[in-house]
Amino acid sequence: MTTLTWKPGTLLPYTSLWLTLRKLAYLNKLRTSDFPLSESSSPRAKRVQSQSRSVQNVDLGVLARLMGEPVELFSYCDRRFIPYCWQFLFTPQNGYCPKCLELGYHTRLFSLKLLNQCPIHEEPLHVECSCMKNDGERVDAMSLAYPNTCQCSSLKYFDPTRLHGNDHHLIDTEKLKPLADWLTSLSAIYVASYMNRKFDALHEKEWLIRLKEFCEIQGIAYPNALIRYEAPNYRYAYRTKSIEFRELPDKPRLGVEQGGPLCQTSCRLDRT
Repeated sequence: MTTLTWKPGTLLPYTSLWLTLRKLAYLNKLRTSDFPLSESSSPRAKRVQSQSRSVQNVDLGVLARLMGEPVELFSYCDRRFIPYCWQFLFTPQNGYCPKCLELGYHTRLFSLKLLNQCPIHEEPLHVECSCMKNDGERVDAMSLAYPNTCQCSSLKYFDPTRLHGNDHHLIDTEKLKPLADWLTSLSAIYVASYMNRKFDALHEKEWLIRLKEFCEIQGIAYPNALIRYEAPNYRYAYRTKSIEFRELPDKPRLGVEQGGPLCQTSCRLDRT
């Protein structure tokens, strides 16, 4: 494959890979095994994709070249741009703005738990179709069989007749930049690698409640579009667990402690 049917210049910043792959599948009649895999993909990922089950670890550099688009536009297109320790900020489902979908736009930023309305249209965000289905970022063979709609056909992801139009000029993605900059700043604060597998024990509710306070301590601009944390209203909510922070000796401080705000680069989690 040397090129793909695509109109260069129509890919907007922060567009989700989930929607881009669906559009490419519609325009080029692609199967899951046709998408370029990253060279770092594991043998299992390559085997799964070759068996047409799902698309995993797409090589964004190759995909951008085939589309004739700058690879920088794929920023925050999926979870690979978010360190594991911050992925709890997102819901497992794809949040979407109905007005953005009408114009053929979707971004993974709409899945932030603290975002309840579209910064572009100031419309409430939705997390599922009327058939109660939402596969999140997953793109499998069934998804590509119905690339522009939900399988129940009641929710359209894009209008095929407007794929090569100028609707992208109607979407002001600059309003999403504060969210992207905020995530970039958070991503620089990385939890020690030995904690990664224990991060599911982190009390997400406590983090979400005190995240604004944490950002103020670290001097990170907190986007105005984000709201105070409320109980999750999506179907498959993460389970929260208790945590205990302990400061390690002789380390710069960067974080939040249960007894009060403080900074620490390293901490140890103990299950209670």
